Amino acid sequence: MNPVTSTRMTPSLFLLIIGNARDAQNLELLRRVGITHIINVTETVPLPFKRSVPFIYLHLPASDTTNQDLRPSFDRAVQFIDEARKRNGIVLVHCQAGVSRSVAIVMAYLIHSTKKYTVLNALEFVQNQRPVAGPNLHFMGQLQRYYNELHNRGLAPFPQNTASPAPGAATAPPRPVPPSLSTSPFSSHPGFRTVPSSVDAVFSILDFDFTK
Repeated sequence: MNPVTSTRMTPSLFLLIIGNARDAQNLELLRRVGITHIINVTETVPLPFKRSVPFIYLHLPASDTTNQDLRPSFDRAVQFIDEARKRNGIVLVHCQAGVSRSVAIVMAYLIHSTKKYTVLNALEFVQNQRPVAGPNLHFMGQLQRYYNELHNRGLAPFPQNTASPAPGAATAPPRPVPPSLSTSPFSSHPGFRTVPSSVDAVFSILDFDFTK
C-alpha cells in the first residue's frame, strides 16, 4: 500500500495505498488497515464487498496493454481521491499485481496534487517504497502528456528535462525521502489500524506531506 499525508485540505493525515488484487479481496486486512475507499483499475477483478461492506468503490476498467487509454481515468481518480481526503479516508488503489495500472493512477494523483513532481520524480518516489512499481511505457507516455497538460495550465512544475544541466547551472534540491513507517505520521491518522509486520511486503507505504 502507499499512503499520502496531507494537512492542506483537511486537518488530519491522508493515506493513499497501492496494492494488488489479492489485497483488495482480503476483508480482514482491509479492515485492519482501515481502508475506506477502493479504486479498482482492472477489467476482471470483482468488487467483492461493494454490497455487503461500506467501502466506497471507484471502478476504472482497464487492461495492462498498449492500446489502453488511461488518460480519462486520471481525472476521475483525482476527483475520487480528493473526496476521500475531505472525509479523512484511506484509499486503496489496486490492479492485478500492483505494478503498472494502479501505480500509473497514483503517479497521476501525485503529479496533479503535489504541484511539484514530474513524471520521473513521481515514479522514483513510488519506487522508493514499492520497488516493483513500473507502469508500462504506454502509460508512461500518457502520464507525460497529462503532466504537459497540467504544466501548460500552470498546475505542474518546470518541464521535465532529462538532459545534463549546463555547467554552473543550479540544480533542483534533492527529493525528500519518505520517513520510515516507524517514524512516520502515518500511525497518527485517525482511521489507522495497527498493521502487522507481514503487511509491509504486501502494501507499499508511501508517505507524503503536501505541506512541505
